[in-house]
Amino acid sequence: MSAAYTRLFVHLVWGTKARRPFLGAWRARRVHGLLDRIGHLNGCMPIAVGGIDDHVHVLTAIPATITVADVVRLLKIGTSQFVAHDLKVPDFAWQRGYGAFTRRETECEIVRRYIINQPAHHADATFIDEWERTSAPGSDADD
Repeated sequence: MSAAYTRLFVHLVWGTKARRPFLGAWRARRVHGLLDRIGHLNGCMPIAVGGIDDHVHVLTAIPATITVADVVRLLKIGTSQFVAHDLKVPDFAWQRGYGAFTRRETECEIVRRYIINQPAHHADATFIDEWERTSAPGSDADD
C-alpha cells in the first residue's frame, strides 16, 4: 500500500479525582460535548461520549498518528480547564489513571449503547458498577 490505512477503535474510561460527583446532568452534557469536539479537532472520530457525575466514557476511532495516551491527555486537559474555569468548579480534577480498551468495529454499536445508557446503567448498583469503582485503572481515591 502506498498509504497507511487503520481502523482503531478505543473505549476510554476515567473518573473525577476521588470519584467526587462534580458532573451533574447539565455539566456532564457540556463536558461530553467538549470531549466530542476535542476529539474531532485532534483527528479522532468520537462515536459515543457519556458517563455520570463521577466518570466519563468515550468510544472513539483514533488515527495511527496519535497515541492513546496523547488522546486521553488532550481530552483531560481541555475538559479540566473548562470545568474549573467556565463551569466554575475550582477544585475539579480528573484522576491520573484511565482505562483504554480496544474494540472491534463489530462491537462498537454495543459499546455505544452502553455508553449512552450510563445513567440507567448506574441507577442500580451492579457488579459492573462495583468493578468500575474498585478495579478499573485509575479508580484509586488517592489520585
